[in-house]
Amino acid sequence: MRHLRIYRAIVMVAKAGSIRAAAEHLAVSPSALNRAIQGFEAELGIEIFERLPSGVRLSVVGELIYGPITDHLAQIDDFKLSLAEMQGGGAGQFSIAVSQDVQHSILAPALEHFRDAMPHVSLTVEQYQGPASLLDRRNDVAVVSTPEIVDGLAVACAATYPVTARLHPDHENCGGHLHWGDVETLSIALPPPATGVHMAVEGALRKHRVAARHLTSCPDGLLPPRLNPVAEVQFGLGQAGSNVGTEQLRISPVQVSVLYRASARPTTLTQRFVTLIQRQFDEDSL
Repeated sequence: MRHLRIYRAIVMVAKAGSIRAAAEHLAVSPSALNRAIQGFEAELGIEIFERLPSGVRLSVVGELIYGPITDHLAQIDDFKLSLAEMQGGGAGQFSIAVSQDVQHSILAPALEHFRDAMPHVSLTVEQYQGPASLLDRRNDVAVVSTPEIVDGLAVACAATYPVTARLHPDHENCGGHLHWGDVETLSIALPPPATGVHMAVEGALRKHRVAARHLTSCPDGLLPPRLNPVAEVQFGLGQAGSNVGTEQLRISPVQVSVLYRASARPTTLTQRFVTLIQRQFDEDSL
């Protein structure tokens, strides 16, 4: 088990970029942590970290060994989870990266089912920062509306969602249908630029040569369920909360994909999550 403690310490130092910061998190002294890492480096005959004036970073050799270390830790954690489930418990850690236009409308129901199924699992949800967050093992899966398929990543499942709209409940078109002539007169709320909804709506605006009167970007999860208070119409994904038809706008649908690291066998938690969100995709398509 000594090596497992060293492995976890190396991962923590690599993420923090500092032995002192990692030591605080691990509740040990910086000097003790540094000695433990140096002893492990001496045992292997390599330098895992480059010591810099501002902290540390993985060396070239450290980058090579970091992957096997995190894979081994994932396998051990997966075994411990399976063992705990056999004994009637079940615990572990699971980290999800998510695009800001899916976290409220699509991911929230799947997370609720996940928590019900795995109540002892510590769950982290973070903003998607690109493929690197999966490749460097900061996150287990990513639920994204603008998937970048690069070497080392694979798609676990995917579904296509229409871009829908929510009008202010007092608007005269509420319950009816939106046309581009209506959109020109409205203040618009969109998720941030690097999201599928934002790109789909902006592409439709350019295609139909419509100039938005006022456009606001805001993460989907931070918007009230009914409407962003600074906008008259809010575009998003899925039918939840939609109160006006957008068929006449002919906005391209958005594909939501679940990505994972292809270089390692999916853990039990990853498989559970994929099963649950695939069920969510299937229900939304009905």
